Amino acid sequence: TAESAEDIDVKNYATYVMLQPNEKRISMFVDNWQNTDPAFRKRLSKVLAENDYFEVENLKKSKIPIALVYGNEEASVKPLY
Repeated sequence: TAESAEDIDVKNYATYVMLQPNEKRISMFVDNWQNTDPAFRKRLSKVLAENDYFEVENLKKSKIPIALVYGNEEASVKPLY
């Protein structure tokens, strides 16, 4: 589960989602994961799994001014919505 994932599972996931994984990036991902409250990880995973969650549509409907910043090589971002 998100709450109790082993470091190797997190490392494998990081390697999978990164466009150009390297040890430094993967290590930073795992460190950030470890430093995130396990209860938050569990709740966020549950919300995302149980709902039709569409980030872009939710942001548009919110009418909140936002700025999206991401790297050119970010594998999980699709900028051409």
